[in-house]
Amino acid sequence: PAFLIYTLPPRGGFAVNFNATSEPDDGQPLSDAPAMAKTLLPKVLNAWRFKAERFLEINGRPTYCMLSEHQINGVKLVMLQYLLKGDNKKIYTLTFTAAPQEFESLKRTFHDCAQTMLID
Repeated sequence: PAFLIYTLPPRGGFAVNFNATSEPDDGQPLSDAPAMAKTLLPKVLNAWRFKAERFLEINGRPTYCMLSEHQINGVKLVMLQYLLKGDNKKIYTLTFTAAPQEFESLKRTFHDCAQTMLID
């Protein structure tokens, strides 16, 4: 399951958005997420580049957070992702994406939005 929400009208060929996905938990510890992401994302996203990462908690759940950049149709984008594990054998990923010139002003809003995530 997934959903995608556009938060602003398109500018420069891209609309600021966030999406949430869930998938079955394969049992890997959350501490493996950085290595898996850094292996997978360069294969599926054009010009992907790692920027920063950290572990935090969202509503008592251990969470992996990663900041990266990539390009779509020549448009440079910044992507902020949060990965959480549920007790229901699912993994949830929140992804916020914006052009660099919009990302800085929205970064706090993206983080605050992620903090509201409730999962079972």
